[in-house]
Amino acid sequence: MAKKMKVSYWVISLANSVWRKEINNNLKAVSNEIKIFDAIDARNISKLELDRIISADEIAKNMGRELALAEIACAASHLQIYEKFLLSSDDCIVVFEDDAELIDENIDKFVKKFFEKKIQTPTIVSFFSGEAYAISFTSSEVLKCITPPLNTVGYAMNKLAAQNILDGTNHKVLSTVDWPAVKNIQFYVTKKPRVKHLGKNSSIEKFRVNLKAPSLFTMIFQSITGNFINFRVLQRSVLRILLKIISFLRFGVTAIKHKDGP
Repeated sequence: MAKKMKVSYWVISLANSVWRKEINNNLKAVSNEIKIFDAIDARNISKLELDRIISADEIAKNMGRELALAEIACAASHLQIYEKFLLSSDDCIVVFEDDAELIDENIDKFVKKFFEKKIQTPTIVSFFSGEAYAISFTSSEVLKCITPPLNTVGYAMNKLAAQNILDGTNHKVLSTVDWPAVKNIQFYVTKKPRVKHLGKNSSIEKFRVNLKAPSLFTMIFQSITGNFINFRVLQRSVLRILLKIISFLRFGVTAIKHKDGP
């Protein structure tokens, strides 16, 4: 008899979040045991704590810009949940940010069925993505990603994926949370969103509005002149352009972009 898969549900929320009181209403249909993780508050990060939880050099290489404190706090909160996950007896974890609104009450059944076949493979499946490119040679409701899905409002992962992320980042913030550039993780995205993202009210957006990565032309010029610090950013930008063209031509690649909720 196959072992029954154990899944835990977490919501990341600031203690004073305007969304916090709505969490149980939104997600109570999923599980009777929703765990609340008190997110790191960017306003309370000391210089000593900041130096401990980030790698500024890797952030520059991965992002081509600085991260806002709110972005760092969000990414570090996700990493800390993975640490708790690895210490638990759970097989999978489902993580929601507190501005998620559930639109599919069958997530528990879906996660257990999906990860039964992925338990030996580091795997993450996203329920909502601002942008992703996926293989389209299947009619499945879940598509395998070529690029990691952008957004972490709702997703599930197994322990091998959590371990790979923590090993690959050395438990430090190297980029925005979606997703650290680590190897050997299979990313998937649902064709239709299973949560809404009430992202227009996200507090992070106002903090990073003036923090822009270099333009594609700037990065090409940097490469020509011998400044390769943004090579990873350039590589991802070029890949996204190529995938956008291929998806437009329908050569086995599809673009996924779910819409934020009202």
